[in-house]
Amino acid sequence: MPGKVLIYGGTGGIGSATAKALKARGFDLHLVARNQAKLEAAAQELGATTTAGDVTDPNLFAHAAEAAAASGLCAGSSTPSEPST
Repeated sequence: MPGKVLIYGGTGGIGSATAKALKARGFDLHLVARNQAKLEAAAQELGATTTAGDVTDPNLFAHAAEAAAASGLCAGSSTPSEPST
């Protein structure tokens, strides 16, 4: 049963190929990439939702998970917890 996938780097090389392969298998997609124009083109082609941003931004992962959840893509989001001491 296909599920829902959040893909970082979804507009280039391996990420784009992965997104296309998963979409062909019936998965719903949320793509994350830096280039807004490429991101919008890929989203339109694949029927995906998107988040624009750079993985060097420490807030991107939580923001992308929240955006995917808000779009109905994911049942919920999780943010890594602080390491316990």
